[in-house]
Amino acid sequence: MGAAATLAACGETTSEATPAPSPIPTAPPTAATQPPAPAQLRLLGWPFRPDLLRERLDAFERYRGDVRVLHEQAQQDYPVRALEALTRLPSVDVVQARDGLVGAWWSGRALQTMGAEDTWRVVLDAMWPHARQAVTLGGQVVGLPYYADAMLLAYNRQLLERVGAPVPSTLEELTDICRDAARRQIVEFGISLNLAPKVFTNLPWWGLVYASGGRLAAPDGPDPAAVAVLEWLRDASAVSNVVDPDFGLATYDALAREQHIFSIVGAHVLRRLNQASPGAFGVAPIPGIASPLGTVAWTPLYSVAANAPLPADAVDLVNYLGGPGPAGDYASATFWLRQEGLIPAYRQLLERPDVEGDLAAWIDPSALTPILAAARPVERLWERWFLSWEHELQTQVQAAIFGRQSADGALAAAEAVARELALNSGG
Repeated sequence: MGAAATLAACGETTSEATPAPSPIPTAPPTAATQPPAPAQLRLLGWPFRPDLLRERLDAFERYRGDVRVLHEQAQQDYPVRALEALTRLPSVDVVQARDGLVGAWWSGRALQTMGAEDTWRVVLDAMWPHARQAVTLGGQVVGLPYYADAMLLAYNRQLLERVGAPVPSTLEELTDICRDAARRQIVEFGISLNLAPKVFTNLPWWGLVYASGGRLAAPDGPDPAAVAVLEWLRDASAVSNVVDPDFGLATYDALAREQHIFSIVGAHVLRRLNQASPGAFGVAPIPGIASPLGTVAWTPLYSVAANAPLPADAVDLVNYLGGPGPAGDYASATFWLRQEGLIPAYRQLLERPDVEGDLAAWIDPSALTPILAAARPVERLWERWFLSWEHELQTQVQAAIFGRQSADGALAAAEAVARELALNSGG
């Protein structure tokens, strides 16, 4: 105890333990930042080569990166299924549209404009005139083309050479060639026409009327050229017997089997025919009463739903599938031409050396171009009651062909239905 006191007096004390340093504070762990989920667009279409359409949609997704596209297919009852998809909530964003449906959908406000014509001026100016008429109304762009085909006269070169006749330019010449071929037992029926009733327009009929300079919307009485065409069809089917009476047979199948010399088909059919038998089939304008004066065209298109959840992205998709696309090269139109022979809606594509070369493998571009330039869409296409009227028109044409109605009486009856439909719809 004395020693301890002595040490304390001298200022010495016992040492204390040094406290451990505090750890450096760290931020609490956080989850890794996730990229936003891609937006999803819905496209409704019909089941034609969905594998190829998927290729285009995959290309669009690579281009956008932030968008995915779900392709819905209406396997049956397309007009009904499509309208349901356009009007439900949430609706689809984009729809493939037959031009015969667009008028009713537009009138019913199931579609929205893609912008004024001035916004799409360059794109519209590049189209065939008939395609432009099919995608615009009242200064507004209602969609962009999937493709734009026209009806023409396809013929078997070898069979026509056996007859020893040139390609006909009038219906009288066509009749004479077919009768001569039957008399010499080259073919039983010289021409096949698919005039069976259809859900959409009966395009061989329209092609014959336009080739003769006729029209169907004739409020002052049946157009003489249209009457003459219907009378020719009656004669060709029941008197001259140059038309195969099996109107329901797909015309290109009969032509491919060399059962007929001629048929009126869409230009895309020549790809199938000439790939199977290279160079065997030629094309020409549809003969008219006096001389070829035109033909009918149709333009399926892509349109944006009125209630599209993603309207800006939907317009981008429509431009990718039906317009010039981000590169301005109309890649989708070129793709469908090369894959399936679907004719582009854009004149300039047929002038590109690579595209012209693709066409030349199965159709003569110099013969096709004037046919497309002279083509026009069916009349009353934009009326909301178009399909009802066209259905009645088909019924009356059938009645005249089979002798149940006169030609002028059939056309007058169809025109009366048009007036009634217009009155009931308020326009």
